[in-house]
Amino acid sequence: MQLKEYFNEYKIYQTINLNRSINTIKNYTYSLNQYYNFLVINNIIHIEDIKYELIQKYIDEIAIINQNSSVARKLSAINSFHKFILMKYNYPNPSFLVTCKTKEFKIPVYLTQNEFELIMKQIGDSYNEICYKTIYELIFGCGLRISECLSLQVNQINFDTSYLTVIGKGNKERLIPIPKLTLKYLKTYFIEFRANNKHYKNNYLFINEKGKCFSREKLESMIKLYSKQAGLKKHITPHKLRHSYATILLENGCDLRSIQELLGHSDISTVQIYTHVQSKRLKDSYSMFHPANKENDDEI
Repeated sequence: MQLKEYFNEYKIYQTINLNRSINTIKNYTYSLNQYYNFLVINNIIHIEDIKYELIQKYIDEIAIINQNSSVARKLSAINSFHKFILMKYNYPNPSFLVTCKTKEFKIPVYLTQNEFELIMKQIGDSYNEICYKTIYELIFGCGLRISECLSLQVNQINFDTSYLTVIGKGNKERLIPIPKLTLKYLKTYFIEFRANNKHYKNNYLFINEKGKCFSREKLESMIKLYSKQAGLKKHITPHKLRHSYATILLENGCDLRSIQELLGHSDISTVQIYTHVQSKRLKDSYSMFHPANKENDDEI
């Protein structure tokens, strides 16, 4: 069996048998294509010729030009592939002991409420622009991923209960409360604009005037434009709006476990990047209340 056939078999396996999102499958496939090309360049013909040292060399090489988080993702794809080979063909997993640098936790870029409102003021009132406004408000107000937002169907919105049913990664379903302002945007778009679209029978919630779904690339390019027009220096993407949602919740006293559930993360460690907010709050509380930090004229 040729090396390429093992990779092709795994790609079919992950698509059919593993509960992964389309984006995860796409990223894993891309990472494994890179890995396969590396093996070919190093004259690897048979699956049993792949050794730990070679994989470690590959990881060390790509670590030079990639961020730690990207390298960790690629190693995860490689490890998943070799686990499959072990399971089906009983070849040892040579990636088992391969290591990469610990994933760095950078403080996420986020918007304040005022900054977000400033961006929204840059957006006009045409049909497509109302769509943009509603999508951005939905991500900012409910913490959706851009892929979740664009795949929303009409029956996932309950205007009576003000709840939204979201199908997230791995087809996991979660229920999210819709804030009053976000609900107002949704109703305006749905009743005053979408209802008058001749393609209104399309099941997807967000459709353009031609009845087609919006692309994530379009929404990313437009929010960059609106951010620039608003005079913001931050690099803003739709995903940064999701960061903003989590940060604002934490600033207002929401606990990490609840934020984890609202964002649809399976592991609470994923939301620990937001603890910078807690650290700042603790520092501010110390500055305000601790007597050792207050000015005292009666110095020793």
